[in-house]
Amino acid sequence: EKLQQLFIELTLKQEQEEYAREGIAWEPVHFFDNKIICDMVEEKHKGIVAILDEECLRPGEVSDDTFLERMDHNFAKHKHYHSFRAVGNKDRRAHTRNTFQISHYAGDVVYTVEGFLDKNNDLLFRDMKEVVNKSTNPVAAALFPLEELQSLKRPLTAATQFKTSMNALIDILMRKSPWYVRCIKPNALKKPVVFDPDLVRHQIKYLNLMENLRVRRAGFAYRRPHDEFLQRYKCLCPQTWPHPRTAAPEAVRTLLLHLRVPANEFRIGHTKVFIRTPATLFDIEARFQQQKHRVVAKIQAHVRGRQQRAEFLKMKAAVVMIAKHWRRVAAQRRLQKLKQAYLELKLACVRWIRRRQRAYRVIENLVRGYKLRRQPRSPDNATFLNLARYHWLVSLPSYLPPTILDHTWCPPPPPALQQPSALLQKMHKRLQVRKYLRSLAPDRKAQLALKLAASQMFKDKKQSYPSSIGQPFISSRVAPPLDQHRAYPSFNKMLTKLKDTAGLKYTTPVVKYDRSSGKPRERLLVLTPTALYFLRSDNLALIFRLDLMHLKGLSVSALSDTTVVLHTDQTEKKDKGDFVLNVPQPIEFITLLSATTQNRLAVAVTDSITCTRRSGRPVPLSFAVGTDLVERKKGVQHIAAPAAAVPDHYTRHLQAVAARTRAMQQPVAPKSAPRSAAARPPPSAAAAASRPGADAGAG
Repeated sequence: EKLQQLFIELTLKQEQEEYAREGIAWEPVHFFDNKIICDMVEEKHKGIVAILDEECLRPGEVSDDTFLERMDHNFAKHKHYHSFRAVGNKDRRAHTRNTFQISHYAGDVVYTVEGFLDKNNDLLFRDMKEVVNKSTNPVAAALFPLEELQSLKRPLTAATQFKTSMNALIDILMRKSPWYVRCIKPNALKKPVVFDPDLVRHQIKYLNLMENLRVRRAGFAYRRPHDEFLQRYKCLCPQTWPHPRTAAPEAVRTLLLHLRVPANEFRIGHTKVFIRTPATLFDIEARFQQQKHRVVAKIQAHVRGRQQRAEFLKMKAAVVMIAKHWRRVAAQRRLQKLKQAYLELKLACVRWIRRRQRAYRVIENLVRGYKLRRQPRSPDNATFLNLARYHWLVSLPSYLPPTILDHTWCPPPPPALQQPSALLQKMHKRLQVRKYLRSLAPDRKAQLALKLAASQMFKDKKQSYPSSIGQPFISSRVAPPLDQHRAYPSFNKMLTKLKDTAGLKYTTPVVKYDRSSGKPRERLLVLTPTALYFLRSDNLALIFRLDLMHLKGLSVSALSDTTVVLHTDQTEKKDKGDFVLNVPQPIEFITLLSATTQNRLAVAVTDSITCTRRSGRPVPLSFAVGTDLVERKKGVQHIAAPAAAVPDHYTRHLQAVAARTRAMQQPVAPKSAPRSAAARPPPSAAAAASRPGADAGAG
């Protein structure tokens, strides 16, 4: 309270001093003055400290209750004081008999009077002070000076000492010019990027920052020296651009009047200009940002004009110098080109003659090879066979499958190219797979990995698997999410205590069946990297924690039911045996659990499951197709599951696979694609290249 009062006084004092220096009239500022609270605490003969000291010194039976009665009598009508006796009958429920409440500037505080008198006396016996004063340690001896021991006055109480020390601190601060640094903690966890709005609002309230800001901004929000203001905004007025024609204060006034700023929105001081509201400053700044581009463009135009003028003069001199040498160089180049053309023409004639001779020999070899194409490979037909293989490889891109799901391939190759054809088909398929995987987003890739794991565990084994293909796996089946539950902080605190803070992997509501009676109980199942938590749905109270290291495996039936059996090693004290659960999405739950345990658990899909209790007694589970039913008769738990219908998308997928299989068994026609001139065979070999069967036998 004292420091708050000091802060308000110093803030107002600084404002008044600055206004006085600049010759501006002071305008009164309305704020909450907490002097009434300070007087209630430290006023002589009437304040709380005076009453407390008087009770400590008063003879007779005194106690904390008599101290509270004195305060109730003195402050019964004080609007900042409340207690059980001072308030009316309607408000007594909010107070107890041994407490009182003071409405401070930042909020209400309740004090308990128990031990007030004992803590206020806090006397140290004189003989102990003498012992410390005679110590050889100078610091210890200085704590209790000899003048204090020789004084016959009664020692001051703790409250009086604190009040005296506080008043001395206030006197020191009043003679100085203190600056305040307000530190606000964004959260209580000491973590980055975590902002707790309630905690920040609480600190702002008890530091009284809003009141301080209102006092500070009650006057003029913006103040700057005349020179700085003109240096930035002088381009907005023709009378001040580029250089002001009058003194700085008059130039500032001329600028503001040109901008049509209302007279009550600014004041011109001796050295500074004052602007009242931020909106006015923002308007001036917006005009400056618009004018800045025009001023910069004008300056750039002049600078670029001078630069281009200098460049033009240089270029003109260079053109004159180049022109007188160009005719000589051009004549020399023409002579050199004529000599070079003569040599190239002579060389082209020689090459043309040699090319005709080589073409004759090639055509002769191709004709001979075509006649001998069905005989074993020999030097006579090797050229033709190589050409046929070349054309098969060139036409191969026309037969490549366009998508990764298309398993067709080119027509049968020549016998010598059957093994390369198989290798090329395998390499092309790997390339398509690699491109497809690189195009996947990380979330999509992780989802497909989970779907692949589910396919390996449940495809053609469990009837409900086709219906789970089209549904993406999600980490929470609870609405609203678990972190929005009112009891989530206590649950998170429990996870922190158990050092299980790696995050939640899966959350879903389940139905747990009792091992003895088979009675269903609704629970909330939470999966973390280390354990399974069974919680109550209403308050997230922990029912049981199952460590994943004690989980041996899981069992589900082959039908479309949602029953999942968790097999444990029964080594924990509270473990009563295997768990029988009814999970809404069993395939999703088992896949995420298997991924969390790194595929350590064995997942069994069988028609009959046997649960083991802690006593070793087995409990068989029987499954049948029918309406939903879970009952227990003669030690056997019967579970009826509805018949699962195959989804339409899964049926279409099977039909597409069958169609692709039939297409692979039929010959494939090449795609229509234009061939370049470089890939077109010579005229003599065109007939052989267009008949793949002709060179197949030869190969």
